[in-house]
Amino acid sequence: MTKVTVSFENTMEEDGVEATTVYQQSGIEDLSQLAWVFAEAARSGGYTYVESVCFEKEDGKLTWSDV
Repeated sequence: MTKVTVSFENTMEEDGVEATTVYQQSGIEDLSQLAWVFAEAARSGGYTYVESVCFEKEDGKLTWSDV
């Protein structure tokens, strides 16, 4: 199983507040779970409008975070 850690760093210049947000998830076993982790991480990093994330594989097939 895989553990994924995504870190966002905001500086004072961006919004007046310096902060770090870390999103971490363990037990990732497939591509749809990985896409879900990146969607959740994006939302936790302030991109609250993200609905889903998609990966395109070499064969052109799409794997979505919300499946």
